[in-house]
Amino acid sequence: MGTVVGLAQRWSVALPHIRDIGGPFVITGAALLAAHSNYASGVKQLDLFGAALIVLSNLPVIFRNRAPIPVFVVCCTGMAAFAAAGYWEALNGAGVLLALYTVAARCPPSRSVPAAVTHTLAQIFAAQVTGEMALWMILVLAPQFSLTAWMLGNVRRLLVARNERLAELTEQLDRDRIARARRAVVEERVRLARELHDVVAHHMSAISIQAGLARYVFHTDPTTAYSAVQAISDASGKALEDMRRLLTLLRVDPDRPQAVPLVEPDLGVDRLDELVDNVTAAGVPVTKNVTGTVRRLAPGPELCIYRIVQESLTNVLKHAGSAHVRVTIAYRVDDVVVEVVDNGSGAAPGAGSAAGGQGLIGMRERAKLYGGTLTAGALPQKGFRVMLTLPMSTADEPPADRQPRPVGDGRLDDQRPGS
Repeated sequence: MGTVVGLAQRWSVALPHIRDIGGPFVITGAALLAAHSNYASGVKQLDLFGAALIVLSNLPVIFRNRAPIPVFVVCCTGMAAFAAAGYWEALNGAGVLLALYTVAARCPPSRSVPAAVTHTLAQIFAAQVTGEMALWMILVLAPQFSLTAWMLGNVRRLLVARNERLAELTEQLDRDRIARARRAVVEERVRLARELHDVVAHHMSAISIQAGLARYVFHTDPTTAYSAVQAISDASGKALEDMRRLLTLLRVDPDRPQAVPLVEPDLGVDRLDELVDNVTAAGVPVTKNVTGTVRRLAPGPELCIYRIVQESLTNVLKHAGSAHVRVTIAYRVDDVVVEVVDNGSGAAPGAGSAAGGQGLIGMRERAKLYGGTLTAGALPQKGFRVMLTLPMSTADEPPADRQPRPVGDGRLDDQRPGS
């Protein structure tokens, strides 16, 4: 089977060359045989000079693809010289027609149309010199022969140009598809990395604080140590649950996606009280204030607010030392403003710069995802402030009939949890 396919491929490559070389030889041979048999009514018998003119009129067509216009000029000159020398043979014009076809197929109309006119005039000249055809007949037939060859060649040129354009467009579409697929993979990885950081950083910080507290009061205050160990157990269990959810998402078959949420579907402003209690239990007092008319937000913005408050509180646990934190959520007409302020003695390394740590990078990415802005920096006296502003136009609750799309299929949806 492989041998047959190889032979077919080699034949498909060699066929155009065989046709380009063999065709002119066949045309030349046919014209020589016809002129030698003298089937036409020409008064002059074919001799060596006439045979040379037939060869000159037809054989150069071998090179028509390399130099279409020079070949056409040579063949047309040979045909006219053949007629002027007193010979007449209708088959001698086949090579010129093929040369004209090639000119029309490879050159723009600005060059091929003059070639067609020249061919028409050459035919009229040959017929009038030999006197073998009435003027009115050659005036009717000559333009038809030239027009037919030109139209066939021009159609071929248009088809080749269209096919080349289609090939370019197909290649561009393939490049765009590959680029979109790669971009989707990168965005999905960034999203997963952001969620993983939020889950691990918060829970591990709480576990670290509670472990230090348990070790400090282990001998002096067993009750507090037990509460700290219980908090460690709760935080580690929650971390394991979130990690399992992430791993389950990574195992989803892309051909059969399931509705696997990246995080708990109800993480939002309503769960901030639980988060505040956990951080307070870890040793950092937190107060939460809500102003304005409370509005139900879409799952994406709700999660955005929760994660940014969570990351801000995690930074306080890790860097602010003994501090008090105030979380304020202000519902305004056009936007929602979330502010997390502490009066601690420290801040996350690089937090005041645009190129801060991974936590700040993730917070800015979340805010930008929903058209919001996030500012973070140290306060003039002491402490640190994180402020998130989300436009209300992107935070409104979606229609009740809108269902979340399954995740894990490489696409992004701003309105689903974990986006």
